Amino acid sequence: MAIYKVMDSNELNEVFKFRYDVYAEAMGKRYDYYDLGKKQIYEDLDNNARIYVMRDPSRNLIGTARVNYNSEYLLDKELVGLGIDKTIFESKSYCMVSKLIISPNYWKSGKSVIFVKQIYKEILEDNIDFVIIYCFDKTLSFFEKFGFIKIHVKDQYRFYKKINVLILDVKNKKWLKKIKSPLYKIHELINAY
Repeated sequence: MAIYKVMDSNELNEVFKFRYDVYAEAMGKRYDYYDLGKKQIYEDLDNNARIYVMRDPSRNLIGTARVNYNSEYLLDKELVGLGIDKTIFESKSYCMVSKLIISPNYWKSGKSVIFVKQIYKEILEDNIDFVIIYCFDKTLSFFEKFGFIKIHVKDQYRFYKKINVLILDVKNKKWLKKIKSPLYKIHELINAY
């Protein structure tokens, strides 16, 4: 299993197509911002994001995620759209993980957990304090087991009817240990070096 940041435009286009294949084709979701002609999903937030991919041993794309950091203007606009007042972070660093997508062939295989842990490790190494994520009800419990806490539900968020907004205090090791988060051991590994 290989997990890494996308570095070239060909791979980035593969990610946009993968998003479309999973959201539109496999899940049957349709939104106005899809590029139906190219069969891709691209958003302005992709411009400055770190896009991660996960590939199987045959180099097939099986997962992707987007990470935007608080230094980006578009992220501030996104937070407003989610109903989050960024002043709550009190000069702390934060990022938002979105478009976390795993191929339906790998749902409930444990690959999602591996992918989230690797992204978390990178975020922790970047000295980020808080992670924001939003998800549908179907995946809420998945993120809660990592330690994310739902801060509210946003009705009519952009193209979605109902979205859960969650936050994780990245450096709160006591919380991660208490809930037996799969992320807790990453702190121990990083601190061991």
